[in-house]
Amino acid sequence: MRLLPFLTLLVLLTTACGKLPEHNLKWPARLAGLENFSSAEEERVLLAIEDLNARAGKVLIDPEAEGSPITIRWANEIPKLATGDSHVAGRATIYSNRCTIDLSSLITSSKERIVPVVWHELGHCAGLSHDASEGEVMYSFTEPLSTYDLSALRRFLSSLLQASGL
Repeated sequence: MRLLPFLTLLVLLTTACGKLPEHNLKWPARLAGLENFSSAEEERVLLAIEDLNARAGKVLIDPEAEGSPITIRWANEIPKLATGDSHVAGRATIYSNRCTIDLSSLITSSKERIVPVVWHELGHCAGLSHDASEGEVMYSFTEPLSTYDLSALRRFLSSLLQASGL
């Protein structure tokens, strides 16, 4: 009987990262919508996606793409799912054929903060897990964009392209 609470916790922690064992997301993904952002915040999210596409040298996310829909929503607060969380900047929830990203109001006012969080959550949408090494985009805590060195950005882009199949 003691195994049941452990298994339940394990499922909750896996879900907290927004990653399900199997999904059928198709890339390039379609930006299905931006919800509840101000005009300035919406512009920062779109710029983060444009920057990602440009640095990857491929279109990963596009409103006109025929791939799986990704919706990005503004959230005043994102509930903590693990006791170690201090502030939750974003959360990706993957369903069988779509992904929803919630972005915290804590980061939407700054380009330096929003870009790595959008990229990180899109990484989860593609199936990437957290990286154990600090200084990586997929580390469980994101930092301002300027703190990532070029090799960390290249590793992230390479992993993202491989995970998305592009």
